[in-house]
Amino acid sequence: SGPTPGHCVCLVDLDQNESFLVDCGFGDGLREPVPLSCKSNKQVVKDRTLGDTHTLAATSDYGPDFNTVYLRGKANANATMMHDLNGTPQPGSEPTDPRPAHIFNDTNDLAMDSTG
Repeated sequence: SGPTPGHCVCLVDLDQNESFLVDCGFGDGLREPVPLSCKSNKQVVKDRTLGDTHTLAATSDYGPDFNTVYLRGKANANATMMHDLNGTPQPGSEPTDPRPAHIFNDTNDLAMDSTG
């Protein structure tokens, strides 16, 4: 199975120059912020708690509504609620290489100003 399309993601602008993906998942999501710059510089963010790896890649493989794919590599075969929600298979017993988990459009911004 491929990545989950249309997943609502939280992108946070921490300063004028960088946005971060801060949450993506159902209880086993990101524990480390992933900079959107990972799309262009191929940076991999390692979860210091679980050892999972997270990165982003530009994509046109899923149609015009999605320009970014979030890839996750599992360090441990920990379970996720995703298999109950949408029928995805249970994780195997071995660590996984990064694989597509979610697709989203990082330019579809529902901006919120928390200052006022």
